[in-house]
Amino acid sequence: MKLHIIVKMLLLVSVACVAGCSQIQAKLNQDVQAASVPDLQAAVADAKAAGDADGAACWQDVLNYVQALPTSAASSVAPTVAGVASALEAARIAAAQTSVGVSVPPIPAQLHRDCAVLIVDAQELAAKLGISAAALSRGAGLAKVAAQLQAAKP
Repeated sequence: MKLHIIVKMLLLVSVACVAGCSQIQAKLNQDVQAASVPDLQAAVADAKAAGDADGAACWQDVLNYVQALPTSAASSVAPTVAGVASALEAARIAAAQTSVGVSVPPIPAQLHRDCAVLIVDAQELAAKLGISAAALSRGAGLAKVAAQLQAAKP
């Protein structure tokens, strides 16, 4: 395939993305919020009620992070491509809007710190129950994990 054809295809994808990428990410963020916020709120409430300060801090940080996800797309107008110069400018606009528009923000350091103890606790519990990441990845799945958890109850 000739280089000029590849360049044209990349420019077309970039121009198409100007109008659509931020809307797609905004919708994904909305879906994540709809599915996660009630669960995270319940986890925060349960942790507080049980006096689990580490769990409450972690779940609150995750809840804050999820609620802060941008859920509206940056307004953008697809540029008019009349030739090489306007196509290159359209690609620049697409790149700028993709990097500045709706995206997933980096995970804050505080969330890492607050949730680290929960990860260690989960690893210790898995070790006690004989659950390994390798077993899960080979298809043991959550059903087996749930059965092991039920069997481990006193």
